[in-house]
Amino acid sequence: MAVWTRPGTAYLLELAGRCNDLDFAPAISITNMMGRVSARFDDVIVLGGPRGIRIPCRIQAIRPLDVKALKTSEKELREAKVEERARPQDGDGR
Repeated sequence: MAVWTRPGTAYLLELAGRCNDLDFAPAISITNMMGRVSARFDDVIVLGGPRGIRIPCRIQAIRPLDVKALKTSEKELREAKVEERARPQDGDGR
């Protein structure tokens, strides 16, 4: 899962195993020790899930994301989609 800590700073959290209800979670909590999150020691906890059970999901690895590259890729993808929709489908201008 990707977590943004500031607008220009994000991390990829690799979780150990499946994390129940994460796909539908309205909120999450991340455990920490004195404001520092550590792989293999801290967890992601799903809040407000449909089951109401809070099972911690262990953080296996933490990797920084290249936010500039992500934004550039998103922009290129949006531009490609706009260009694709602007072209006529059957070649007769409709």
